Amino acid sequence: LTASLSSYKFIADHGDLIGSLARKSQLPNENHIFSVKTLRESSSMSIDLLLDGSASLLGFQEDIAIQAYILAKSLEECNIPLRITAYCSVEDYTILTILKDFDDSPSQDDIFSYHAQGRNRDGLAYKAFGTLLEDVDLNRHLLLIMTDSNPRDLKALYTDSFGPNKSYEGQDALFESKKELDKIRKKGLDLAAIINTKADDDKNQV
Repeated sequence: LTASLSSYKFIADHGDLIGSLARKSQLPNENHIFSVKTLRESSSMSIDLLLDGSASLLGFQEDIAIQAYILAKSLEECNIPLRITAYCSVEDYTILTILKDFDDSPSQDDIFSYHAQGRNRDGLAYKAFGTLLEDVDLNRHLLLIMTDSNPRDLKALYTDSFGPNKSYEGQDALFESKKELDKIRKKGLDLAAIINTKADDDKNQV
């Protein structure tokens, strides 16, 4: 891999005030409330970590946040840019929340704000996530997904035929999700997944 210079921000006791941390100035020994920008060598490789944020992962919520933070700190030591995004579906909306952007230093406050809620309409989430890849060199980029591989939503899976709509769950939902991932993969993006699930759910994976 080749390396290049990129901007990097870290929290310090001097620099530009971070408004969200200003309240900590009233606490003893809490003077790291400023941001300092510097240049460092960064790898030409970059990584997106996409976290399934549906309520089905409530039992793994803390584990997922810890795993994401450890990965972020490890990649920071290797100067590999990482973006962390969580997704879930609430009512009629699929929401993507960026917990850490490429230029951000890993923050426990940001990454541990991850929480599981709502449903997971994975296919729509992957389709929306594709818009975040427009400025990324996909030939040197990896998409890593943490999921229970069990997409499920109250809204039906709409079809193009005149037959009844199918429920968004099980194999039908998995193949709809795979279809959207295949569209991203065809652009040259490498994909990998970390499956957080119980043994009883293995039948729901493809």
